[in-house]
Amino acid sequence: MLDYYLMKLFRATRNERKISSFADMRRFYFHVRRGQVTTMDNVGVELADYAEAVREAKKRARNLAAKEVASGRAGAQGTIIIDDQFQRCLEIPF
Repeated sequence: MLDYYLMKLFRATRNERKISSFADMRRFYFHVRRGQVTTMDNVGVELADYAEAVREAKKRARNLAAKEVASGRAGAQGTIIIDDQFQRCLEIPF
């Protein structure tokens, strides 16, 4: 009987951890700077941590670079600025 309650407690604790992980997600914003012009991301994306934000920024940088190559503007440089809800975190050039 004790095993049953311990197992039930374990499952409840595990479920609480899953729920709290959603609550710990942050909103990250990905602004694009080209020269003197910065396009602000006012929507953002909820991600679990900075590592996911970096992966998302790299994906966006690849997409922007591919669009520039497709449109014949290859060589234009820019920066994706990763910003969380409180401060600028990182800049990734492309």
